Amino acid sequence: MKRRTVCYNARVTTAGEKAVRHSLWAGCVLLFIGPIGAQQNPDVIARQKAAAEEIWKSMDFPETASPVETAHFLVFGRVPEAKGKAAAQLLESAFATASKPLKYTEQEAPWPGKLVVFLVPARNDFVRLMRRVARRAPENDEFSHAEVAGDDARIIVGTSRSGAAELEQVAREEMIGLMLRRKFGGSPPSWLRQGFVRATVSRAARPSGKAVAAPVSSFADLWSERLPEAIRHQSATFYVDYWAYGPGNEWFDK
Repeated sequence: MKRRTVCYNARVTTAGEKAVRHSLWAGCVLLFIGPIGAQQNPDVIARQKAAAEEIWKSMDFPETASPVETAHFLVFGRVPEAKGKAAAQLLESAFATASKPLKYTEQEAPWPGKLVVFLVPARNDFVRLMRRVARRAPENDEFSHAEVAGDDARIIVGTSRSGAAELEQVAREEMIGLMLRRKFGGSPPSWLRQGFVRATVSRAARPSGKAVAAPVSSFADLWSERLPEAIRHQSATFYVDYWAYGPGNEWFDK
């Protein structure tokens, strides 16, 4: 793992961005740049697919739809075929959007080969799959899991004990967060992950539109994570959208 110190002097000159201009300052950020996945390799993808099929078969689920394979994903699910395809489309759209500010390419990808995504709407199925893949039981409020270990890159999405979740949307958010985590080389601050996920989802739907019109707090308050959740989410989305998809996108990955 590489350790890199990035110093910047942030200047904002775009009219109407007073909130950003008042909140950014000159400083240094210590980043840990983690390993980047290799480019897509047919042998790696074939092994990933075989391993995923073996896991899926070992769960002994009743008849399910065939897995959906796209350029960057292998989607298995106890869901109707149309829902699996919709999930794959959401993942591909978000992957293309997030790759731009994170500067990912086919030669320098966030994970080797393709990301395997398991969608299991029943809670007991999620628990069983977590025990099989992650080798542990999920926490009571846990309903998703993402990991990259060697050539294996997987996301498991289920439902919480408290109710159902939109599996394809949760999978998209987990995937975006995983892309950021791999670039960051560790776990980023919660506000950064939240802001990047929300900004990316918005930009995937409307590439030229701001995710949020204006922040409701200063960046200093956001960084300290002292804000109530709703305010933190809105402010994080505004600032991260500005950096990742607005005038600050040239240095966002650094």
